[in-house]
Amino acid sequence: MLSDRRQIVLKMLINEYIAHALPIGSRTLIDRYQLDISSATVRNELSHLEDAGYLTSPHTSAGRVPTDFGYRTFVDDLLENLPDSPDPAILRELYQDASELDDLLDKTSQVLARFTNCLTMIVPNTLTNVAISRITLVMVSTSRLVAIIVSEDGTVFDQAIDTTEAITPEHVAAIETALNELYAGVTIAADAATSSEQNSMRTMASLNEMRKDPLFLLVEQEVLSCCAHQKTQHAHTLGLSRLLDQPEFSDSSRLSPVVEKLEDETILFHLMNDAPESDLPIVRIGHENPASELSAISVVATPYSSGTQRGMIAVIGPTRMNYEQAIKAVRAAKTLLQDS
Repeated sequence: MLSDRRQIVLKMLINEYIAHALPIGSRTLIDRYQLDISSATVRNELSHLEDAGYLTSPHTSAGRVPTDFGYRTFVDDLLENLPDSPDPAILRELYQDASELDDLLDKTSQVLARFTNCLTMIVPNTLTNVAISRITLVMVSTSRLVAIIVSEDGTVFDQAIDTTEAITPEHVAAIETALNELYAGVTIAADAATSSEQNSMRTMASLNEMRKDPLFLLVEQEVLSCCAHQKTQHAHTLGLSRLLDQPEFSDSSRLSPVVEKLEDETILFHLMNDAPESDLPIVRIGHENPASELSAISVVATPYSSGTQRGMIAVIGPTRMNYEQAIKAVRAAKTLLQDS
C-alpha cells in the first residue's frame, strides 16, 4: 500500500509523462506542481516507487517513466472514483444527428478518435453473433477442402483449409456430420475455445472420439476462426493515423504487428468474455494483453447491449494514453449506443 504522498507523486509523474512523453525527474515535478517539499524528498519518493515496481529509469541519468504496474495503480484509482454518469460534454458531441445505424457508429468512432487521439473500434451488436444453420465441407483435393458456413440469416461464407496429410471423402463426410451435430443451430458468440465450452453439453460419445482426430480439430478451429472473422470484418475502425502521430509509433513498422494482431485475434470478443457485470470499463495495460505484440498498447473497452444482442466499444493506444479521457469517452459512447 502506497502512502498518500507517494500516491500523489506517482499520479503527478504519470500525468506529466502522458502529456509530454519524456522521462520525468524530481525538478520537473517540483516546478510544475509547485511542491512544498525539497527536491531530495521527491527523489527519495521516486526511488521508492521505482524499487516497488511502479516506475523505471530508461537510462541511468534520465528521469523515470511509469511501468505497466504503475499505470495499473493509476487506472484502478480512476475507476474507483469514476462518476456515476458519463461526461456530458462528450455525450453532447456524440448525440449530434446521425440518421442511420452505420452513420451513428461512424460518427461515434470519429468522436472517440478525436477525443482520445487513439485508434477506436466499434463492433455493432448485430455482428457479434453468428448463428450457424449448416456447415458443408467440400473436398477440393487430397490435401485441401473448403468449409462453407451458412448462417441462420442466410449469410454464406467459406474458409479454405489445407492439410499436411492426405484426406478421403469418407473422412471429410464424418467430420462434416460431427460438426453439424455440434454447431448447427448454435450461436457462435466468442473465440473458438469458448464456443467449444458453450457447446460441451451437446457433445456425444462419437464426438468425443472426434476430438482425438487432428483433422477434425483443424477443421473445427478454421470454421470458428472464419465465424470470428465474419463478425469483425465490418467493425467501425477509425484513428489509425492518430496512433502514427504518437511518438511510440512514429516508426510505422512498430505499429504493423499491433494492427495485424488486433485483426487476427478478434481481441474485442476476448474482452467481451472478460467484461465484468458492473458498468466499469475494461482496461488492459501493456503486458496484461493476451499477445506479446500488444505489450506496447493499452485497451479501454466496454460492452454495450441492445435487447439480447451485444456489441463492443474500444479505444486502443500506447500505454501512455490518456486513460481518464479514454474511460470517459467509452462510457459516453456506451450510453449513446444503448439508447439508440
